[in-house]
Amino acid sequence: MRILKKKQNPPNKLKFNTPLKQDSKGKIMPVETSTDADYKSWLILAEEVEPLFGPMHNEKEFQAALMDSLKNEEAFCIRAETRPAEVKLVGGIIISKRSTK
Repeated sequence: MRILKKKQNPPNKLKFNTPLKQDSKGKIMPVETSTDADYKSWLILAEEVEPLFGPMHNEKEFQAALMDSLKNEEAFCIRAETRPAEVKLVGGIIISKRSTK
C-alpha cells in the first residue's frame, strides 16, 4: 500500500480558500494597482459601501487619505469592463506600507 503525502504549498505562495473574482464570461478579473485616474471611481465605490462602513466619499479626511494612497501605490482594485465608464471599479483595498504597530 502506498501512502500519499499531502503536497505542501511553498511558503511564499498564498493559498485562497475562495475563488478569485470572475466576470460574466468566467475570466478571472486581476487585482491591479490603482492610479490617480481612478480617484473618482474610488469615491463612487466608497459611496456604494457607506451603509456598511459609514460616511466616506464626502469626507475631506477620507479624500486626502485616498489621494495619498493612490500616489504611494497602496491602493489596489478590480476593474470591470461591463460597468459604466464612470464606475469602473468593482472592488478595492488600501494596504499601507507603513507599520501599524
